[in-house]
Amino acid sequence: MDKDKKKIQSMANTIISFLRERGMGDLIEEIGGEMVRRGREESERVYVYTASKLSDSQVDKLRKFVVKKIGNGKKEYEFIVDKKIIDGLIVKYKDKKWDMSLLGQIRKIRESI
Repeated sequence: MDKDKKKIQSMANTIISFLRERGMGDLIEEIGGEMVRRGREESERVYVYTASKLSDSQVDKLRKFVVKKIGNGKKEYEFIVDKKIIDGLIVKYKDKKWDMSLLGQIRKIRESI
């Protein structure tokens, strides 16, 4: 289990203990159900990080790229402008990530040195 998962597990255990100690254990299942529901909603969302706003033709090309990589189907796109990536874009969908940014290329070069 990686460090982030351990932190999340620890926080979840703390919250569960807190609720049980206060007689609110019945909320645990309700909260879990809500988290699963939100996870399903998030699972169909594609996050696109760019250094600047994309043109309509760039968005069309991006959507074709996403369909080619993950298949057709209803996907919601969230476009986030993040100047730190310098140029290019990063696409995230579920547990997949395609980093085509200049920042990503610089990181790869640094890691290889």
